[in-house]
Amino acid sequence: MLYAQGGRDRVVPPAHGTWLLQNTPEAELWLRPRDGHIAVLDACAVAMDWLREHSRL
Repeated sequence: MLYAQGGRDRVVPPAHGTWLLQNTPEAELWLRPRDGHIAVLDACAVAMDWLREHSRL
């Protein structure tokens, strides 16, 4: 599981991403300090590459 958290997100606080990481043992968290709530979507292409690499298929 991959979580991407924008450091400038005013909708979801960064602490929530940290909580998710601590409570999802197999997860990875990408902190993107310059992204906001929607700007984190800029990470989609790279996230898709991550998903292909970590696919269990």
